[in-house]
Amino acid sequence: MPHRRILLMIAVACLGAAVIVPTATALTAGVRVEASSGTIASLTPVTVSATPSFYDSNGNLYRTKTPNALAALASAAGIRGFTWEAAYEGTFVTNIAGFTSLPDWSEGWVYAVNGAGYPIVDVAAIDFTLRDGDETLWTQSPDATFARASVALVTELDTTYTSGEDLTVTVKADDLAKVNNQADYDRYGLTDPTQLEKPADFPPVEGATVHVGSATYTTSSDGTVTIAAPADGSYLVWAEKPMDVSTWYVRSPRTLVNFGAELTLTGASVAPAKFVPGKARPTVRFTLSRPARVKVQIRNAKNKTIRTMLVRREAGERQVTWNGRRADGKLVPRRARYTLRVSAADTWGRVTPVTVLKLQAK
Repeated sequence: MPHRRILLMIAVACLGAAVIVPTATALTAGVRVEASSGTIASLTPVTVSATPSFYDSNGNLYRTKTPNALAALASAAGIRGFTWEAAYEGTFVTNIAGFTSLPDWSEGWVYAVNGAGYPIVDVAAIDFTLRDGDETLWTQSPDATFARASVALVTELDTTYTSGEDLTVTVKADDLAKVNNQADYDRYGLTDPTQLEKPADFPPVEGATVHVGSATYTTSSDGTVTIAAPADGSYLVWAEKPMDVSTWYVRSPRTLVNFGAELTLTGASVAPAKFVPGKARPTVRFTLSRPARVKVQIRNAKNKTIRTMLVRREAGERQVTWNGRRADGKLVPRRARYTLRVSAADTWGRVTPVTVLKLQAK
């Protein structure tokens, strides 16, 4: 891997050519901030106007003509409540949340966009025009030599597990001297195919430290670590690795994973199965294995949804009653057939299979 670094935010950086065509309207972007010793802000959605004006934490005003990466940082600071400071009219970010560079210029703040940093992104953040959906990563570079490669760690894992399942985490390396997709390859006018590395091609990282809650593990040569049947509960998982002779690493985003018993909805029935609208109210009864949001969808004979009910129910034998009215509040017609589709989803995103019940209006 050739030597390189992410952009160091110095005043002369504005001589680069990575500024994109100005955007006419406001856009939505994402900002993540990783300090040397911890995460300052997980990925934060922000809205950046077409011609943003914003202040740093010292009260300095910046008036800009494009939705830029520095404006996105300022917006994230307002949302997350961290401070930031800049010098040289915004071309050099000197401080984020109290973290600054050291006298040898290590730990200086640098940034990358959509997984691409220096030399592809080679302008100051205030001069980098964002596109809708861009994700900006701010981090501190520990490399005082500016000669090492820079890599953002990425973890691959599921987020929901059943009790007794093993947790396998794979750590991979996102080379910040390359773009991750064809759109950015074209965006920067790149012509060297080796500067495009899609996520499926990220190499594994050996020797990374994987945090699972309060416990830590080390990845093997294939970049993986497996934890046998973690106890039921929720865990934050992320990876990090100290700088070595050739590369420095940005810790991965934190992922919340959940272990628990499988969600089930059983014994579903409806009574009365034949009813007179306005006089009887059909009641759906069922048993939940854990608290969940229950969805009852009512469809007519043409399979058109006429009403959807979403209700929160605790574990155990529960019920949901339908008043015989459509979504517009009108009673359904008599002498008609209806189908009830019943399912449940828990807070972890687990969804039960749909149970179909038949109903007839007399």
